[in-house]
Amino acid sequence: MEPQNLRLMNWNLNLHTPIFSSDHSVVQMIVMKILEVKADIICLQGVFWGNARLKISRSLKKFYPFSLSDLGGSSLFSKDSGIMFFGRFPIKKYVFRPFPAPIFSENFRQKGLLIVSFELAQAENCWVHVASTSLATTMASLWEESVLREYKLQQLENCSRWIREWTANFRTAQNPYSA
Repeated sequence: MEPQNLRLMNWNLNLHTPIFSSDHSVVQMIVMKILEVKADIICLQGVFWGNARLKISRSLKKFYPFSLSDLGGSSLFSKDSGIMFFGRFPIKKYVFRPFPAPIFSENFRQKGLLIVSFELAQAENCWVHVASTSLATTMASLWEESVLREYKLQQLENCSRWIREWTANFRTAQNPYSA
């Protein structure tokens, strides 16, 4: 496959509540829409409930044999970042960089940046790096608003720096696939 033909899909599902996350028809509709796109690499955001993650992963496994989920550690209401990756290509390396949570509303989910490196063609030493994040919520209380604005800017600066570091380290490593 030529790199210029690579199809990427990114979708924030916003599955924050168990009501929608456990509804089989909602999950099946999501899987059907994903399969219609026929992307090579898929990133899903906002999949915080384990039941939904499990159903989506099982449904996509046949079409996307390489996947990542359940990353980011624990928080008050979720054990991970809510970010999932699926691909038709092998995942060679990845890193999750968590954001600090200086305001209370951000302690409900483990937010951060996930960078994944997929190997597109082993013989040609060809790979693609894909990064995804879930930034601070807009549902902060009024007293958190001023802190939240500064926090979002800090998150974006961190993402930019972490992506530059990842790609620089990847290019300079003798074996880019080593941990």
